Amino acid sequence: SCHSHLSQIYHLPIFYPESFVLARTHPLFGISIIFKLFQMLGLNLQQSYNLYVILSLLLGAAGCYLLAREFSDSKYFAAVLASMYIIHRWNFVHITWLNFLSLFYIPYIFLCFIRFFKTKKIKYVILAGLLSFYQFFTSIYYGIHLWFFIIPAFLVFALILKLLVFKDLVRLVVIFGLLLFFIIGIFYPYAHLAKSTDPLADDKSSVNAADLFSYSRIIAYFLDYPTKRVLALFPGFVFLLFPIFYMVS
Repeated sequence: SCHSHLSQIYHLPIFYPESFVLARTHPLFGISIIFKLFQMLGLNLQQSYNLYVILSLLLGAAGCYLLAREFSDSKYFAAVLASMYIIHRWNFVHITWLNFLSLFYIPYIFLCFIRFFKTKKIKYVILAGLLSFYQFFTSIYYGIHLWFFIIPAFLVFALILKLLVFKDLVRLVVIFGLLLFFIIGIFYPYAHLAKSTDPLADDKSSVNAADLFSYSRIIAYFLDYPTKRVLALFPGFVFLLFPIFYMVS
């Protein structure tokens, strides 16, 4: 991406005449732009990679610190939460895939939402929208979770808790709707290939039911649970929602 013309952003010439080759794998648009900036600063690929890893961890921790400070006056509490972002065990795995390591936009997005709830200043909505767009632009997986699950649920609960009024919601819908229009345009080749020529298109399972509820002997007869016991003991997403709801309230 850094060395190709913009018209070749979805393609890979080595498989000519096959087109849209890069639309069959992880899109790295947002990461490519940052690497292009590193390249302009004179860094080689290895230096750029290492710097991106370091910055992603530090920026994520800083975002978690600022977000925690919105809820607590304790600097130590915020620092502990921020350190958890860096020492999380999956970071060691995700260093291999920079798009999975690129989660550091999330705390800033919700920081902007909370600042908007407190001040009603439209600049925070615009900033949250741009960061959400770039999160999708950087990692399509986190982007889908963020745009279609996390943000809608967050805003619904904000309405229920009366942190958000209908007029404010309209502003959010307009700004995020406009950005979603660009997202659909950019990632349309990925959706088109997934339902047409992609050999993996027949795989319809995006979320395993076991991930939702975790292990249960009663419903294990109906759901496909992991064979490893250590995975079966992990609490499912449904149960993890309870402490999240508590934090929101």
